[in-house]
Parts: sequence; C-alpha cells; structure tokens
Amino acid sequence: MAPRRHGVIPPGGDRAWECYRQSLPYGYYLWAITRALDEAITVEFVKRLGIAVADHRSLELLRA
Repeated sequence: MAPRRHGVIPPGGDRAWECYRQSLPYGYYLWAITRALDEAITVEFVKRLGIAVADHRSLELLRA
C-alpha cells in the first residue's frame, strides 16, 4: 500500500527519523507495564528499548 495512492503525504527522511526517535519511550512504557507475558520476555524488551531510548536521545528530543 503506497501512502500517496491513498492521499497521504509521507514525512521526509529527517521528520520520519525524528518521529521514530519520539516514539521509543512509548514502547518502553508499554513494555514496562506488561504483565501478560513471561517476566523474562518483558525484562529483555524493556532492556532493549531502554538502550534504544538512551542511544537515540529520545527523552531529550521530547523535552525540546
């Protein structure tokens, strides 16, 4: 499905990257509160997302 075919103008590369970086804390939060899966899975996903949030400076971007 091409977005333009449906009347959607996708963001440019820089804006798309910024949106990606802004979205990481949301995933971190959702995994941090997850109780429906085995704890080891949740811990691993929270660890990986925490590293991504730090590496991509997502919180700094959200504060701006």
